[in-house]
Amino acid sequence: MARKKLIFDRQKIIDSSFNIILNEGIDAFTARRLALELKISSMTVYNYYKNIDEIKKEVVIRGFSILYKMFFNAMQEQERLSTKDYIKRLCRIFATSMINFAREYKEIYVLMFTEHGSKFRKDHETRLFYNFLPQLADRIRLGQDERADLKKKFYLYEIIIQGLIMEKIRKANDFPRHQLDEYVDFSLDCLF
Repeated sequence: MARKKLIFDRQKIIDSSFNIILNEGIDAFTARRLALELKISSMTVYNYYKNIDEIKKEVVIRGFSILYKMFFNAMQEQERLSTKDYIKRLCRIFATSMINFAREYKEIYVLMFTEHGSKFRKDHETRLFYNFLPQLADRIRLGQDERADLKKKFYLYEIIIQGLIMEKIRKANDFPRHQLDEYVDFSLDCLF
């Protein structure tokens, strides 16, 4: 008697992958662990995806979707300010969104922004998600030189925020949230 064939869609695989990484960490995520979760064979997973990195890439894309939704929802609530005040507010909201995302989706953040996700920075589909603020500089009405300077400042700011978050995640410097906010404000004052 033939085995009953289970039909899965790619979305179910990504949903389970996202949950495994979020709850158990990136190191626990394997094709075997995913197959166990879905009650299918590992080979069935590979019928839908070429390799485990392809699945991780989809998880990264979902992570950025959640992160940017947080950011854009917060931005919609803002009034239009002068360019300098707008840029500082934009950066503050970006930092808050990143910090909240990292707190709520810690292991997904680790996948997206550590060595685990370094290959996705080069991937043609996902590289556009990285360096968000410098890309946003092109949408702000500034002269060419001002825009070039702003891109550099945005780039440095993103690195500072990601570094602070990673310090907190790795518990290398487990400072309280108010101190994290102080560092964010200080970096804003220094750069902008």
